[in-house]
This record gives sequence, structure tokens and C-alpha cells, in this order.
Amino acid sequence: MDLNTVVIDIDGVVAPHSNRKFYASYIMDIVHCLKSSCKKPPKEILQAIKEFKKEKQKGLFNFVYSLSENKQEFDDFANSLLKRTKYRHIVYAPVVRDAFLKTLENRKIIILTDNLKEHANQIIYRTTGISSHKNLSVYGVEDSLKDGKFNPKNSENGMKIFLENLRLSPENCRLLDDKEQNLKKAKSLGMEAVRVNSHADLLNALNGLDKPILSPVQKMPKALKNLCLLRHKGRG
Repeated sequence: MDLNTVVIDIDGVVAPHSNRKFYASYIMDIVHCLKSSCKKPPKEILQAIKEFKKEKQKGLFNFVYSLSENKQEFDDFANSLLKRTKYRHIVYAPVVRDAFLKTLENRKIIILTDNLKEHANQIIYRTTGISSHKNLSVYGVEDSLKDGKFNPKNSENGMKIFLENLRLSPENCRLLDDKEQNLKKAKSLGMEAVRVNSHADLLNALNGLDKPILSPVQKMPKALKNLCLLRHKGRG
């Protein structure tokens, strides 16, 4: 397989959720901006939540979008959130920077986030010091807008829309993500996928890009694998 594109999540991966100080303040900032931008009576907000759940739309930003009168109102919410977010709490990680730069020498990295694109840019810069690179690009939730709603990774068509929009062949991509449902979506389309929950996982995944991903059976010691095969034949 010619693996030439690495697709990396932001929240929980490049910025691990173990950074509680950042994510605790981020959630509070979202609540504050949501209150300010809605400008609707509580009754209308409750009704909007019911309609949102009924239609099974996914993601915080779809909810905000459903409350917005127009795209400009959503953009105002996004801008106010970005201004309030305390990105200074994101810790610089030189080992992640080195791994990114090494990967970018001969592969493309696409950041795929269900968050805002500028949020992802801020996380990358604060974590790695990289502000731009010819082989680095960011795909934010805004880029998934289709048929009047955002299509995050765990939605029915989110991953497919991402691949189509960027004209990517799934067999040439490997997704690094912390959510099992996103990994399953990627695999169903023919992508390789690796679960990442920490910077240690991220470094291992980036350093192992030249190695094929082994199935649980392939990872078994030879003796155990033979035993499993014998048992399977015995049942037949």
C-alpha cells in the first residue's frame, strides 16, 4: 500500500484530553458564547434541543448552527469562542514537533477535526510551533457543511464527504483518532485507522507509518495462532 496521507484528529490526540486545565475552561467558554449568541427565550432553546435530537443531527456545532438565524450569526459565535479560548494552556511539545516535521518530509498530514478550523490551527501552533507547511492542511467542521448541516466524522456521510472533497483515496490514508466510532467509519471506507489517546500513542503511530497494521490474529504468537487454527478446524 502506498500510504501517503496521514489524517490526524486534534482534540484528544494532538491536544490530549489529559490537559484538563485547557478543556475545562474551553467548555465554560462554549457555554458563555452560546448564551450570548442565542438571544432566544429559554422556551425556544428547549424546543430547538428537542428538534435537534429528533433529527439525530450530530455535534455541538450543528446544534449552534440550528439556533443561528444565518451563517453570519454562526460565524459570530465561532469568532467569540476563538477569542475567549485560553490557548496559552496548550503545552509546547518539541517531540511532537519533530515527529510532525519528519512525517511531513515525505507524506501529507491532514488535520481532520469536528471542531473549528482556526481552533485546530491554534492547537497545532501551540503544540508544535508549526504555523504552515506545504504538506500540512486543516479540514474543520465548517468544511463539512452540506445540505444545510455540518457532517462530522461520526455522522452517516461525514468521512465520505471529507474524502470526496479532498479527492483522497481511502486506501492511501491512515486515520489517527481517539474515538472508536470514528475509526470504525474510516475502516468501513477502506482506510487504515489507529487509536491514539496520548502524545506517546501519537509518536508511536507517526514513527510506525512504514509498518503495516496487524490484525489481532497476526499479532498472536505463532504457537497460539496454530492452536486457534486447530480448534477452528476441529469445530468444522
